[in-house]
Amino acid sequence: MATEPGPGGSAGEGASPGGAPSVPEPVADLLATLWRGGHAAYVVGGCLRDALLGRIPSDWDLTTDARPEEVQALFPRSIYENRFGTVVVRHGGAQYEITAFRRDVSYSDFRHPDAVVFGDSIEEDLARRDFTVNAMAWGARPGEEPALVDPHGGREDLALRLLRAVGDPDRRFGEDALRMARAVRLAATLEFEIEGRTFEASSGMPSWRTICPASAFAPSCSSCWPRRVRQRVCASWPTRACWRWWRRTWPASEA
Repeated sequence: MATEPGPGGSAGEGASPGGAPSVPEPVADLLATLWRGGHAAYVVGGCLRDALLGRIPSDWDLTTDARPEEVQALFPRSIYENRFGTVVVRHGGAQYEITAFRRDVSYSDFRHPDAVVFGDSIEEDLARRDFTVNAMAWGARPGEEPALVDPHGGREDLALRLLRAVGDPDRRFGEDALRMARAVRLAATLEFEIEGRTFEASSGMPSWRTICPASAFAPSCSSCWPRRVRQRVCASWPTRACWRWWRRTWPASEA
């Protein structure tokens, strides 16, 4: 099934979710600088997903075992003004975000991590991400050949056009309620299906209350859930793909 152009640009013809991604020269330069500095470095997340699908990423994100101060030492004109370990680097006429590996922590408010804890491996960093198709990385440790790192089966899910939570879906959505809205947006934009357990977890999570006001949400009324949440989500992403996805997924919710 062909994909529609999304925020990241048009879909590539004859693209398949296999092989190495086509990495722009400025991004390759950033990776090479980190490798020369003795650090592991990878492109990661949505940009890699889109590149493997043959889509044009709207931006490129990198992750590394270097701590923010080490990244700044390699890129003296970079900016670090947050607590999440993300350094903004200007290179080749564009801005790129380079973030230190992080590991899972608790999310007391269903939205933000209680603390930011830097990790030591790419596998640890990928384990905390939302969906398998976003939990892939391409790159290397110093001295190694760049390769795809895919511990959660993201490449296979790309081929199946399937959106699946990393690990336990209830835990993933319990950590960050907006992941449920993100699932709808991605499924609609990429024309993916949501995997069964992931769909069930997102449909029944009480943390939807952080997205939908109490007056619009009744946890015990499953028939109301699609319509109420659709109104909230599709108001944010009013695309034909979004509406088409909702109609196909919950045809009875149109009333």
